[in-house]
Amino acid sequence: MTKTVPAEVLLCDPIPYMITVKNTGDAPAKNVVIVDEFPDGLTKVGGGSKAEFILGTIQPGASKARRVTMKASKTGEYTNTATATGAGGLKTTASSKTIVRVPLLAVTKKAPKTRYVGRPVKYTITVTNNGDATAKNTVLVETLPIKAAFVSVSDGGKKSAGKVTWRLGSLAPKATATVSVTLKATSMGDLRSYATATAYCSKASGEASTLVKGIPAILLECVDISDPIEVGDKETYIIT
Repeated sequence: MTKTVPAEVLLCDPIPYMITVKNTGDAPAKNVVIVDEFPDGLTKVGGGSKAEFILGTIQPGASKARRVTMKASKTGEYTNTATATGAGGLKTTASSKTIVRVPLLAVTKKAPKTRYVGRPVKYTITVTNNGDATAKNTVLVETLPIKAAFVSVSDGGKKSAGKVTWRLGSLAPKATATVSVTLKATSMGDLRSYATATAYCSKASGEASTLVKGIPAILLECVDISDPIEVGDKETYIIT
């Protein structure tokens, strides 16, 4: 009996493997049954912690194969052993090993705590892959807040429909990518900004907020009421 299985897969991928039983003797192998019990963390797609197949009779030199698809619930290295038995005490085993990895994105954002109306607000966004697999086709999307006007963007980001998008490509394990976007606060209040990073088999988001304050200012006016006046008359001024 042989088992073929991918050496490595991602957590979100199904794990297909093939079990093949061959009769290498010179007489029929009768009542052949395969039983494969899965280790903790693996289940059969559709449910169940083991696979069982009744192969019946295998003629000399012939073989029969069965396909199983598993799903992992957590990362790690998995080894499982299948056993084939037949009439007359026939028995054989085969083991397979596969490693389950996952990319794990994290998004952090830095922004000024306070700004005044009309002043620029720069958001610095960092995407990190904290997993043990490459994050493929990583895309970062910044949702622009309503109470701000777009000013500029770094690293080739594209603005469209109230969002800025960066295509970051592949991020290796422990790798980071840092970009920035600059806005201008248009009204007072809490200015919140959201960013979401997605890759194959991973997704993360982050946010930052800036308190936008009004700018204090003083206007001085002095207005004379009766103008012109005759010499010797009184004049009244209103000072605001």
